[in-house]
This record gives sequence, C-alpha cells and structure tokens, in this order.
Amino acid sequence: AAMTMSLAHSAYARTWIVDGQPAAIGGITEGNIGGVVWLISTAVVERYPKTFLKESRREVEKAKAKHKMLYNYVDARNLRALYWLKWLGFEFGIPEPYGVFRLMFYPFWYLREERRPA
Repeated sequence: AAMTMSLAHSAYARTWIVDGQPAAIGGITEGNIGGVVWLISTAVVERYPKTFLKESRREVEKAKAKHKMLYNYVDARNLRALYWLKWLGFEFGIPEPYGVFRLMFYPFWYLREERRPA
C-alpha cells in the first residue's frame, strides 16, 4: 500500500531490476518544502552493494540539482539506511515518534546552499 501510494504521488520514480528481479524502487514526491525522497529495496540490493551505492549516488545527485531541499524520515532501527543516507550527504535531526505505530524515526534532509552573486 505504501509503495502504491508513493508511486501514485511521485513526480519521479524509478525501479531497478537486476537479472529480471526487482532490486529497489524509489522516487520523489513533491512536499510542502521540497522533494520527499523515498526508497524500498529488496535483498537483491545486498548482492550488488557497490552497484547500488554508485547508482543511488548518481540518482540523488540529480535530485539535489533539481530540488533545493530533499527530506523524509528513516526508521531509527535501520542502521544500513542511516549509514547510506549519511554517505549520500543527508543531515539528521533528533529521533522522534513517527508513523502509525509512533516508532522512533530520524528526520533527514539535504538543503542546498544558495550562492549569492559577489
């Protein structure tokens, strides 16, 4: 249900297929203050970590160029996702209760600094 809703509201979405199997699906929905980034991955990603890191960095860099701000929440228990998001250059807030079950999630974001003309 979450994936269907995310896809329906995404301005951009992409599915990564490896050897005929879905590895991940992700995208960006337009939020109130920027692009809301999301990703759902499968165990296929774990078989090809270098490829996933390379491709995800390329996609996130494109999103950073297009959006002044990217943001969302990540489950505080998901250490791999936290390390990955940090590696991609996102910043984190303090964990807070989030979602239907009010579990602890970190807000995360990327905010592009605007350069002022000299």
